[in-house]
Amino acid sequence: MSVASLLMNVATFLFFIASFPQLRRTYKNRKNLKDLSLANFFISWVACLIMGIVGYLIGAWITVVIEFWHVFYNGATLYWLLKYRKK
Repeated sequence: MSVASLLMNVATFLFFIASFPQLRRTYKNRKNLKDLSLANFFISWVACLIMGIVGYLIGAWITVVIEFWHVFYNGATLYWLLKYRKK
């Protein structure tokens, strides 16, 4: 494993750990997500998808697994934003 892959895995793991408190808070308040940006979560979803693909291409398997967790997390948030958005 190269130094770049190792650093990418460490950074991805830290990002993974940091997402749990936000996911819990988002889930608890999913019917009132008016302050969250739909564009931000869509861009984050795309970025995580790309990072997962890059992780796969360079063989950084921790990054692959965790980034696809973030694809799920951002996708769930997008779903809740769209489902409970006030019209």
